[in-house]
Amino acid sequence: MIGSKQIDKVMCIACQNLIGEHTKRGLGRCLFRVQGTMIAEGKNQAEESMNKYKAPEFVPQENTKQ
Repeated sequence: MIGSKQIDKVMCIACQNLIGEHTKRGLGRCLFRVQGTMIAEGKNQAEESMNKYKAPEFVPQENTKQ
């Protein structure tokens, strides 16, 4: 289990400062930035994967009834 003392020494990926140096408000801002980036990237990846797969085109069949 990781404790708060170890978390304080971890670098924030949003602002490159140590997490322990953040104020409560600053930590909230950084978490919001990270979360927003993750959601935006996930949305872009989902759209790209949907564009890869096109719906099958309708191919007319010859009428077999005579």
